[in-house]
Amino acid sequence: MLALLPALVIFCAFWLLPFSRLIMMGAEPDPSSGISAYLTILTHRQYLISLATTVGLSLVVSLVAVAIAGVAGFFLARQRFFGKSILVAILTFPLAFPGVVVGFLVIMLGDAKAPWRRPACGCLASVGCSLTHWPDSLLATSTSPFLVLLPR
Repeated sequence: MLALLPALVIFCAFWLLPFSRLIMMGAEPDPSSGISAYLTILTHRQYLISLATTVGLSLVVSLVAVAIAGVAGFFLARQRFFGKSILVAILTFPLAFPGVVVGFLVIMLGDAKAPWRRPACGCLASVGCSLTHWPDSLLATSTSPFLVLLPR
């Protein structure tokens, strides 16, 4: 039990304390309205629409990604073909990067107002896609190269 003490201290210092502070900040009443941020999300229409859009998009993208990854995983696990090892290496390469980096790359590819602020500099924006539009967001997130590689 004593061996777990350093891990427990690090967990408390870097996750538990900041997370509990964020929960407390959200529960504090807003000076202008007098209600908490959590209650504001559930009572204001614009926040409810945003929450519903986020949850809906997450569910649809998850289902599409599982369907695509399942079919591709079964194919890769059961078929032999020339270049299979290269294809598997290319498909698993993004796993070497943190999710935040991959997400930022997707945003940069699709954003017409990328950090360097040139018109139509995003690859997806140059063909008319916008990550703030439902179908384009679904396309950008569901075609992620992360596949389920099933064991043989």
